[in-house]
Amino acid sequence: MIIIAVLAALAAGACFAVGGVLQQREASTRLADEALSLRLLADLAHRPASLAGIGATAGSFLFKAVALAFGPLTVVQPLIASELVFAIPVSVRRHGFQLHLGEWSGIVAVTVGLTVGIIAAAPQAGNPLPSLVRWGRRWVRSRC
Repeated sequence: MIIIAVLAALAAGACFAVGGVLQQREASTRLADEALSLRLLADLAHRPASLAGIGATAGSFLFKAVALAFGPLTVVQPLIASELVFAIPVSVRRHGFQLHLGEWSGIVAVTVGLTVGIIAAAPQAGNPLPSLVRWGRRWVRSRC
């Protein structure tokens, strides 16, 4: 079942990246004096790309919920941080740029770092409902 958690967490990271790129692109076309105004939010809510970004971000939360249903937080959360791995190529494509060796090296470094970090942490599923006595002992030990 961990494979479902991994795939869903990666999908959440990808959706979050796409949503962020789309929303940032739309917001960057506005004037600086409109920043943080309700008028700006209302206007962006009527733009298809902005709505697609909101939808992608909402999808990321659904994928994250699925991932957490099938895997531990210690696996899911680092994989959602893979958003950067997805955001760079999406943003580059959207802006019409090309990735060079430096950018690809960064993407590979982040991917390797996440992989090594997860493997080194050796995450395991915990007990979602510990007994009240066990919880109390841990609380007392943490205060002493």
